[in-house]
Amino acid sequence: MKVEDWLTQARRDLSTAKYLLEGRRYKEASLFSQQTAEKSLKALLLKISQEIIKTHDLIKLGRLVSLPKEYEADCEGLSMVYIDARYPDTSKGDYTKKEAQKDINIAMEILRWVENQI
Repeated sequence: MKVEDWLTQARRDLSTAKYLLEGRRYKEASLFSQQTAEKSLKALLLKISQEIIKTHDLIKLGRLVSLPKEYEADCEGLSMVYIDARYPDTSKGDYTKKEAQKDINIAMEILRWVENQI
């Protein structure tokens, strides 16, 4: 896979997150926000190291690509979304529109940062 393939999928996931937000599927919107951030960071990792690692840990990915520390708390929150939104036995319940919008905004910021690095 190429760097641009990862960025294309990240952008598509962001579009899906926004679509789900409009459809009031807030938990799913947050999940696709996490996926946007993950695929964005993996695109940059691929550019830097010519390889991808299999992880959903955004903090680890962020450190590997020197994502600014200011994003660390956001990455931690979005990493938890990956588990919480996918599995009913770990779920905190429904997400609010405000929570989903915040996750989308974080994903957009990370994607923008990655695009500026590439």
